[in-house]
Amino acid sequence: MYKRQPYEDFRAFFHGHTYTGNALACAVAIANLDIFARDDVLGSVNQRADQCGRLIAEQIEPLEHVGEVRRWGLMTGIELLHDRETGDRFPVAAKIPQRIVAEARRRGVIIRPLGNVMILMPPLSISASELVTLVGTTHDAIVAATRS
Repeated sequence: MYKRQPYEDFRAFFHGHTYTGNALACAVAIANLDIFARDDVLGSVNQRADQCGRLIAEQIEPLEHVGEVRRWGLMTGIELLHDRETGDRFPVAAKIPQRIVAEARRRGVIIRPLGNVMILMPPLSISASELVTLVGTTHDAIVAATRS
């Protein structure tokens, strides 16, 4: 069995961040920077963010059980409400966010909840068609999980 040692004995496994002094990790980081420059990742992110905003406005915001939608670039938070008029949330025991996650996974998409907010945080490299799939699947999952 493991016996905890006093901190003063410095018997802990001291280590740095995963990239610190690791030649392979540094090489991967440099390769990623090259890809950012070659593929104009940041330029396409702005296009994808605009597309995301349009898709969210068309497909997610009108849903009966969606409250406030917050976005910053591609990051999106979708508030779930039992009653949009009163602002009442779903009862915790209903596990609506977990049901939405399960519905999305059945459709091949991974999203996550943070309390009563569904989080979409796609990779910067997401394509236009993949973004259509992400938002469309999120729509379908919310509809399926909140169906009365």
